[in-house]
Amino acid sequence: MYTKKTNPEEYSTDLFGSLALEAIQKHDTSRGLFLYLPWQAVHAPYDVPPSCRQQGGSAPCPNLIRAMIHDVDVWTGRIVAALKEKGIYEDSLLVFSSDNGGTQDPYNSTTVAGGNNYPLRGAKHSVWQGGMRTSTFVSGGLIPKTLRGSTNNGTYHIVDWYPTFCYLSGSTNCSDDSPVAPGAVDINHPDKDIYGTDSYPSLDGKNIWHEIQAGRVPLRQYMWLSSTVLIKDGKYKLVTAQQDPAITNSAPMTGWRQPDGTWVDGGELDGTGCGVAFKNREHFKPCLFDLENDEREQHDLSAEMPELVQEIWAELNRTALTAFLSRTPADMLGTCNTDCANAKWKRMYGGPGQGPVCDVPGCTD
Repeated sequence: MYTKKTNPEEYSTDLFGSLALEAIQKHDTSRGLFLYLPWQAVHAPYDVPPSCRQQGGSAPCPNLIRAMIHDVDVWTGRIVAALKEKGIYEDSLLVFSSDNGGTQDPYNSTTVAGGNNYPLRGAKHSVWQGGMRTSTFVSGGLIPKTLRGSTNNGTYHIVDWYPTFCYLSGSTNCSDDSPVAPGAVDINHPDKDIYGTDSYPSLDGKNIWHEIQAGRVPLRQYMWLSSTVLIKDGKYKLVTAQQDPAITNSAPMTGWRQPDGTWVDGGELDGTGCGVAFKNREHFKPCLFDLENDEREQHDLSAEMPELVQEIWAELNRTALTAFLSRTPADMLGTCNTDCANAKWKRMYGGPGQGPVCDVPGCTD
């Protein structure tokens, strides 16, 4: 139970950070602790923290993204100190990760809002490495001393952390397999739902703790990144197109940002280049990149390695047929009243109705 009275006007990083400290301070050390802390303020609309003016310089925090990250850094330091004061730091694993690459938002000498993914191509909203590859910091007393301060360049996936945390918790079963097996994939019937209402997919993630301890890179033949991107052996990346415009409100980009913030054009979307299909999805021209030797994805190898393109593309399409779309059995939905629910969400948020329409309080009569 938290004793802190929350203030809706309090900066979220400061609020969440203080609540995390309270959780650690009140924790019963005879039990394990899992603390998930998503720092959501480091994002548009670039609302800088109250501490902004304390960070030096004559102007009030011209580097907006850095100011927001600085506040996160301060609270992360306080959390580490709290773990040490509680005497549990040596048994702790801290994982700090981003969900995507930096944005293409304004980046100039007076106001820095977006990120810089140099030397990678692209940014958030694209499927290039600048949009999908991120850095992760792993720390804590559980990390062997010989590995502290080192770098692991393995190709991991964010979904690997769940089975890794599960393993570290001492659980003997981290599979989460469905009690009812899904049906078989049928490439001749791509619209077939292999899950129905009784099945769900098993975990995609892998326990990577042993690889981290040993400083090894994981062996994963194929890594699914999206419906248009797959990486083989951590080396060869196939890009068939950018994301479907039906599921995004931001257009991708084809170029990359230089260290000084200037942008280099990488070609026209929906143009003649490979991997640039966006709104025109009638025909995909795939790219194949060797990420070990071409991390900026400038040199397409598809014409030189057509058999590899077909292999990875076939695996990408096969994996797409195992996609799971959330669903609720009809007998669990409750009363569904679309008009009432949308009117309620519009009253609450002031815009078009966005939210669930079934079993909504006040709309169930």
